[in-house]
Amino acid sequence: APVDMLSYISLYKKNWQQHSYVNLDGVAEHAMLHVLQNNEHLHEIVLCIDHDAAGIEATGRLQEILNDKGHNNISVLQPKFKDWNEDLKSKYGITPIPAQEHPKIEACRELCTELCDLGDNVKSVKNPHEIIIEHFEKFKSLTRNEKNINGNEAPVMLELQNMAFYAILATATQYRQIEKPVSIEQLTEQLHKSYYPHKDKNRWKVKTDNIQQGINAISNKLLTDGIRTFDDKKKLISSYKNLVLNCVKAHIFIGQQIQQEQCLSQNKQAACEEPSQPKLNLS
Repeated sequence: APVDMLSYISLYKKNWQQHSYVNLDGVAEHAMLHVLQNNEHLHEIVLCIDHDAAGIEATGRLQEILNDKGHNNISVLQPKFKDWNEDLKSKYGITPIPAQEHPKIEACRELCTELCDLGDNVKSVKNPHEIIIEHFEKFKSLTRNEKNINGNEAPVMLELQNMAFYAILATATQYRQIEKPVSIEQLTEQLHKSYYPHKDKNRWKVKTDNIQQGINAISNKLLTDGIRTFDDKKKLISSYKNLVLNCVKAHIFIGQQIQQEQCLSQNKQAACEEPSQPKLNLS
């Protein structure tokens, strides 16, 4: 971490003595909070964590901690390669270690693109909530065995995608009713920005429970008698957005499980094909 900090300063020398720098020696927040607590004149925070899966998760977690402490002027600066030392090496012609994007964020981006493309084919639906319920019932029938959905991965992922899409349409409908129209593109962009992998650690059972609870909450709101107020509609919009996000998390979970199983299978195959090596007896 100290070397990485020195590399950063070497790359961004301008007025460096006017700023404060702290290395986290990993991704713990303690040193950062200690410096902020003892230097109340510091108001702007730039997070410059490694450009890999662990660094991306740490950045989201540290932003959340800072917000909870009342710090809102926060920006993120990622190195082009894995970290600032690798960027410095590249500047002087040394081959750097490349950056690594977070696989869950990449999966979320791909799914958001697919949802956006679906919007090009389905312009409007009279009652999107009814269609959400139809797909939810299919989803439940495919996932009755909560511990094992082997063989049903593709249809389960399709139902999750369908629920997410029609929940997006339902969200757009509610926005139109409060005279704040938004496009499918805008909603999928908001969805992508609202996904944080460090908040997506739950097991499959928790994910399915969250979807069930989201469906129940929305249905209860829709069944309430009387005219819905502006605040009621805002709460309904929030509930639909949460449902979309929970469907996306479940979709990503299955996709990641499939990839892990494929990698494991490939590794086993490679191990089986590996020729036997002579053993060295150290006894």
